[in-house]
Amino acid sequence: MSDTSRQTAQVSLTWRALTLTSLVLLALAIVISMLGNASMTARFEAHQEELFERKTREIDLALGQSSAELLNLASVLGIAAVEVRGLLGGSEGYRLLQAEWLSIELSAGVDTMQVLLPSGLPLGRWGPEPLIGRDAEGALLAEVLGGERPASGIVCAATCRQYVAAPALGGGEIAAIVILERGLADIATDVAQISGANVGLFVEGEVPEVPPEMADGWPIARPVPAWGGQMPILTRAEESFPLLMEASARAQREALREEPMRLRVDGRTYSIGAVPVPGGTGGEFILVRDVTAGVRAIGADTRALLYATIGGWAVAALILLAILWGPMARIRRLADALPALALGEYTKLRRAVGPGSERLRDEIDVLDGAALDLAAQLEHLEGEVGRHADQLETQMAALRREKDFASRLLDTARVVILTQEANGRIARINHFGETLVGEPAESLVGRSFSSVFLGGDPAASRKAADAPAMEEGVFGAIDGGPVTIAWYHANLHDSGDGGAAVVSVGLDVTARKGAEQHLGWLASHDTLTGLYNRRQLQAGLEAALARDEGGAVIHFDLDSFRDVNDSSGHHAGDELLRLIASTLEREFSERGVLARMGGDEFALLVEGADESQAVDCAERITRTLDELVFVDQGRRHRIQASIGIVCFPRHGETCQELLANADLAMYRAKEAGKSWHVLLDESGSEAKAAVRQRVYWSDALREALREDRLELHAQPIMHLESGRIGHFEVLVRLRDQTGVLHPPSSFIPVAERSGQISQIDLHVLAAALREIGDEGRRSAPVSLAVNLSAQTLRDDDFVAELAERLRESGADPARLTLEITETVAVTDFAATRRVMEAVSALGCQFALDDFGVGFSSFHYLAQLPAALIKIDGSFIRGLAASRERQAIVSAISAIAQGFDKRTVAEFVETEADAAVLRAMGIDYAQGDFVGKPLPIAEALSMDELSLRRRPPRPRNALP
Repeated sequence: MSDTSRQTAQVSLTWRALTLTSLVLLALAIVISMLGNASMTARFEAHQEELFERKTREIDLALGQSSAELLNLASVLGIAAVEVRGLLGGSEGYRLLQAEWLSIELSAGVDTMQVLLPSGLPLGRWGPEPLIGRDAEGALLAEVLGGERPASGIVCAATCRQYVAAPALGGGEIAAIVILERGLADIATDVAQISGANVGLFVEGEVPEVPPEMADGWPIARPVPAWGGQMPILTRAEESFPLLMEASARAQREALREEPMRLRVDGRTYSIGAVPVPGGTGGEFILVRDVTAGVRAIGADTRALLYATIGGWAVAALILLAILWGPMARIRRLADALPALALGEYTKLRRAVGPGSERLRDEIDVLDGAALDLAAQLEHLEGEVGRHADQLETQMAALRREKDFASRLLDTARVVILTQEANGRIARINHFGETLVGEPAESLVGRSFSSVFLGGDPAASRKAADAPAMEEGVFGAIDGGPVTIAWYHANLHDSGDGGAAVVSVGLDVTARKGAEQHLGWLASHDTLTGLYNRRQLQAGLEAALARDEGGAVIHFDLDSFRDVNDSSGHHAGDELLRLIASTLEREFSERGVLARMGGDEFALLVEGADESQAVDCAERITRTLDELVFVDQGRRHRIQASIGIVCFPRHGETCQELLANADLAMYRAKEAGKSWHVLLDESGSEAKAAVRQRVYWSDALREALREDRLELHAQPIMHLESGRIGHFEVLVRLRDQTGVLHPPSSFIPVAERSGQISQIDLHVLAAALREIGDEGRRSAPVSLAVNLSAQTLRDDDFVAELAERLRESGADPARLTLEITETVAVTDFAATRRVMEAVSALGCQFALDDFGVGFSSFHYLAQLPAALIKIDGSFIRGLAASRERQAIVSAISAIAQGFDKRTVAEFVETEADAAVLRAMGIDYAQGDFVGKPLPIAEALSMDELSLRRRPPRPRNALP
């Protein structure tokens, strides 16, 4: 084929670029239009869903308002019914309510009204037959009478009605029940006016047969056979009902609950959805909305976007053609001239290229200049080739002399020196190498270097060129022990005849490697557990930060490790640490870097982990420790940990910052009483100072418990009628190492968060029982009240522990009162009640503290075995001057007397307050007026317990 024919067959790069670019731009235009359409459609659909949810909320709100109105009306009618019945008698009361029925029916839109006796006998019924059947009516009466509160709901049959049933009290008991029913037509109309949509009520059931003579206008309900029901209510029925019939033919009604359907009729688009009637049976609100404008707007916007992108494509193609036309012609000229370089016709190339432009140079001018420079360099290289040939000969001679020197060196050196062929096989080896291997040179030459000295496959050989400049290998020496050789490889001149290609020098570093390995292990590992140490974890963390791939640091310590050391000795603590280390290493060695940070602290570095994966690791650590059983000298130790989690770079960009924040997160978990805590995005000295303060009190509590520096005080409780004091509340104080006495507000919150509150409770309980049991020192026996925390109350072993303490102390359990707050009592009522019953069976009694604050105790008061209730001090302060507080306290006193409970008023500070309490029948008073807290020994050794004597009152009194 001739050059002319080849040129004719070529397709210009200009047209290729233009064609490909046009295709890309055209495809991009189509994609943009499709994406724009999809985006607009998605926003439209989201808007429709939001509108549908808003209409659903409007229906719920309208139903709730309607129910509230009916309930208020039923309550008023119930009161009226009871009063009329009591004043006028049955027949006269009935006629009076009958006279008021028309007004109720018209003003409130009530369909039916019933007034029933608690026995179910009717006092009167007005309006059409109620939709609530006899069975449902009986269940409704049982619900109202059993709960003593109103009931409401929606019932659907041929239509749907909203009903309420309200009890009416007379003579302190339920005297009548008023039941009202009202249709949902007004609700549908209100929702339609608010939302702008047509609203209908659909009711399942038998579809009535439409008489032929009434086929053109069924007056009561519009049957929808495809859905198996009818539409008793429908706004703008002439417009909406044909749409609903078309929708019923296309979709199941159940599908409309999940997602509204789109219906296109006569060129318009409608959205139809269904909302179940709350509490109804077989009833649904049907919402019909015209969305034609939105659908048409999406189509118009999509067409406009498509036209705009196609126009942009056309303009871009024309601009590209104009830009490429001239430069591509210059490139063709250069391509025709370049073959002259292969023929050595450098002058021809220079003439074809020309001098080029010096002022406005572009990439093609640079390419022309590069071609000219290449021509000049090739001319110069041709002249240099001859000179280099002579120099190569001289260098060959020098290399031969160096080879002779290397041969003599091989035989005298006390290191292994050998040469390898290009294929990695031994070409020559010195005498020291023969001695070390234990084989003569004749048996070693020709064998693979890697198989002899590196432990490689004898059948495989490594190319000499693949050997690194330095490497180490281990092989068995003549004496049978492993020998480590440090190899240094250097390339030799290759003569092309298959001779030596690499010289290798080997140094015996066996002893040094052993020492280095041991020192390296000690530098990076913990000697007790064998885990990595803090230094190695920091190195791994710094490397992970440098890779910038993210990850997490999980820092945790053992909550009760010090107790193990104190109770079983440090050898047991070391054994526990080794057990935990070996268990965690089996579980997490493949997940990340596990290290012991010191003492009972550990850390796990997990690279590439996000927050959720780090939390999974923390929960796995918690489960693993929970499953461990450590027994030493018959003592079973429970293993728990407080875990702090930080993620990088979110919580820090340096190793020091991350480890500090991980430690902070761990103390967050400890103070919150949780097993793990993820550090929030917070910083600042206040948060860290707060953590340090809580850590200080946690350590101070631990030391105070161990050194018995928790001191008990007692505050007297006076019987108001007799004035006698034989009952005290036990309070705890902490004396620090400097002798300062701290109130419970300083350390009790920390104890509750750290889990130490149970230890404090048991400590105080044991001391109180010793005081009760030691009655020989006092002239009269006393009773003590001890506060219990929620943690102690929910401890499965508490009841058994209390029984054991009672047995050891010999104390009379009747003289011990355990106080729990109202909130603790009702938070987990069933569990609290079981514990209280078990403790009461031991002979102790309970008091409900802070009573009245939650307003929930009245319901549970009769069900809890509590002998005393302590009225919260917020109701007592300033009682004599506050009628509102007097009313509250009087009500509490009356209710307590009704349940046969004794009452104690806290924070009684004046004689006036005490007088008001005495007049209300409150049994006991506690506060500064009675006496301030004193050290328990001083308080219980008072000679005079009758500080304020009054005539005795014949009621139960605390001993």
